[in-house]
Amino acid sequence: MVFFKEAKFVDTVNRDIIIRSANGEDAKEVLNFNQEIINTEPYLLTTPDEFKLTIEQEQEWIENIQQKLNNLILIAMHKGEVVGTLDFHCGHKRRLEHIGSFGMSVRREYRGSGIGRALLHSLIEWALRNEKIEKINLEVFSNNHRAIELYKKIGFVEESLLKNQVKLNDNEYIDLIGMGLFLKTL
Repeated sequence: MVFFKEAKFVDTVNRDIIIRSANGEDAKEVLNFNQEIINTEPYLLTTPDEFKLTIEQEQEWIENIQQKLNNLILIAMHKGEVVGTLDFHCGHKRRLEHIGSFGMSVRREYRGSGIGRALLHSLIEWALRNEKIEKINLEVFSNNHRAIELYKKIGFVEESLLKNQVKLNDNEYIDLIGMGLFLKTL
């Protein structure tokens, strides 16, 4: 496993933010953050009625991810509170172990202040130090324009379009855009 060194920065509205690797002791805070995000945000695949983890299950999930080679969970903290998360998972088959994908969320009132960008840069810096990881992938709702813009600014390129991939409660369909960043070109 490649060690992640804690990073500190001041966001665009002068808040001191710490980005660090999550651990089992963060389970309650991470669970509360995830429940809030799932209950309020439209750009997620998981619905509130599907998310029923206990603190113990969240702790086990965090600890299992952190023990796996080439996987990572980052949290952005402000005054001891989780304000952003990013989890990265590499392929588990030999022919896919050079790639990984991530999911990221930032608390609504902290968006647009550089936290998402900092989480992504932290992931990329970590991945560049990892001799196995060559490519980072993601899928994003096609109507999540702010996220797509951020990913493109960082260097991700659109690679696929999955038509009508997500079906919302009201029978509305949303496309998913697949994006990738090939680290060997950085």
